[in-house]
Amino acid sequence: MGYLVLPGGDQALGTISDARQWGVTAEMRHDVPRLKSSWGVTYTAAEHGATWYADEVLQWHDHATWGAYLETTLIPGVKTTLNGKAVFGALGDRLRRFYSLTRTGADNGLEARRQRQGGVVSLVIAKSF
Repeated sequence: MGYLVLPGGDQALGTISDARQWGVTAEMRHDVPRLKSSWGVTYTAAEHGATWYADEVLQWHDHATWGAYLETTLIPGVKTTLNGKAVFGALGDRLRRFYSLTRTGADNGLEARRQRQGGVVSLVIAKSF
């Protein structure tokens, strides 16, 4: 793990490897006590980065995503959660640039990819015994 000191003095944690290094997620939750329920939305900020290999540079950009959830314990002993992730879809871009392993480092080509994934909806019903 590593950390980055933000301008306000806070620290952002992340891994230092070829995985995503930093991320920002925000959540807003609203409890509804009379219905024994809560709902909320989540936001994951866009991320981008680059990884260098001996003969390649991989640049990536994942666009921002939104999520939402609804959970209730209205039925005694049962917790029900409806969760949506990337409800408007998830868009990601990848650009790979290839180089020769010579002193000149000549450009050997590139590969560009844009990928759109749909959202995911899940329903979890859990009972305590």
